[in-house]
Amino acid sequence: MAGSVTDWVAGKIDPRENLCVVGRTLEDFLLVQYKDNPPFAVAVIGVQDVILESHVSPLFSHATKPDFVVNVPSKALWTGGAISLIHAAPAAFGTFGDIGRAASGGKVHGFRNKNWEFFRKAILQHTNVMAVDRLYDEVFEVHRRKGRNLKVALVEGYHVSAEDVRNARERFGGFDIAVKKTGYGSVTQAARDAAASMGAEAVAFKELMQRLAK
Repeated sequence: MAGSVTDWVAGKIDPRENLCVVGRTLEDFLLVQYKDNPPFAVAVIGVQDVILESHVSPLFSHATKPDFVVNVPSKALWTGGAISLIHAAPAAFGTFGDIGRAASGGKVHGFRNKNWEFFRKAILQHTNVMAVDRLYDEVFEVHRRKGRNLKVALVEGYHVSAEDVRNARERFGGFDIAVKKTGYGSVTQAARDAAASMGAEAVAFKELMQRLAK
């Protein structure tokens, strides 16, 4: 499986985007070059559902360690344990499209999804928050100074709908708060009602900051 998905990624890398595969390591990591920069190592895995620490730890047990880890298919969930291990290496992770973003950003191993990092840092800086644990790539457990812990899930959608909330529930499991990922659009009343039926809330970012204080 790993070999087939590695071949698939290698075949998708487009020189027209200033990226090219210049070789492979003994571990079958792709050596990818961006413009005239030194090549970096990309490890490709093929986990279908949930990416665990045990899926990525073998990648870093070799003499050559990857700078970037990509999974095919992109819809799989990355657990907090897998993310922490990758970041500690240090390395980065993401989708196929993130390979180019990481390469163009400079230090490939330092790449972080800007949207996820925005929420993590904003929540952590709240005066009523002591710590933020990452359960999945888009789900955080927020430890508050006053009040119980809250599980916060990031939800896609320009106008977040009831279906968006239900899809998040199916994807992530239970949560306390579904927060809209972008500052554009809105959270519909139908989304709020759907969340309430699950014992949760659907909110925009500003509302999340207010909710963390309660």
